[in-house]
Amino acid sequence: MSKDESELDDLLISETLEDYSLPKYEPYQDEEEEVTIDDQFAWILLWIMNFRIIFNIPET
Repeated sequence: MSKDESELDDLLISETLEDYSLPKYEPYQDEEEEVTIDDQFAWILLWIMNFRIIFNIPET
């Protein structure tokens, strides 16, 4: 490979940029529909939240 081809390849690589931005996101919002938590699963959510509070675990 010649020097010119190498420089051209480097130039093409440097011009190719990846787009790592987040896609546009619109959450589903329906004002007519009421959000409810099923009682069968509410206890586990409460247990997890209490566990995180007791042991000082961050949200991440």
